[in-house]
Amino acid sequence: MPLIALVHLALAAYFGVHAVRTGRPYWWLFVLLSFPMLGSMIYFFAEYLPGMRNTRGGMKAARAINNVLDPNRELREATQEFDRTPTAYNRARLAEALLAKGQTEMAIEHYRQAASGPYARDAAFLRGLGGALLRGGRCDEAVTTFERLFEAHPDQRRDGAALMHAEALAAPRPARRSTQWWRPMRRSRRRASTACSCCNAATPPRRGRRSNVP
Repeated sequence: MPLIALVHLALAAYFGVHAVRTGRPYWWLFVLLSFPMLGSMIYFFAEYLPGMRNTRGGMKAARAINNVLDPNRELREATQEFDRTPTAYNRARLAEALLAKGQTEMAIEHYRQAASGPYARDAAFLRGLGGALLRGGRCDEAVTTFERLFEAHPDQRRDGAALMHAEALAAPRPARRSTQWWRPMRRSRRRASTACSCCNAATPPRRGRRSNVP
């Protein structure tokens, strides 16, 4: 059997199952099986694609296509919307767009301002701030933010925020803390060595025994 026939049967079977499950008219099965490839293309553009736009997967796919065609579209629209109406939700949208473009510090500042005042206990803003802090390497601040989130919304412990909180807790601490912890030990060693040197200086040297050999 030629390869194109196998592709036709696979597409027709897939779209046929989709037509039956979604309650499409049964005459679509006749179109899919009677017109190789053409019927599948008609069904895709007439029924399958419009239905996918209303699903989560379809919206993600459309967003991915838009990011490829216009990478700065979301950031541009978020900036314009925030300049037009500087609300907390528009600020959070701008912070998310900045974070997606790698502008972590600006995203943290926008999230921090959004999660303040009357929205200081907002779950979405605190979660966004914690994620931005974690991506920026501020693990201690991220842990504090997630603890605020869990205190205000205990149900968030079961979501992905709990994984980010655990990641922030497991992240290695900066090296400067280890040096600060080591400094008291170095000072105590210096004091001990200084004390030993003082004791050695105060102790008179021992005289050697005289030899009995003339």
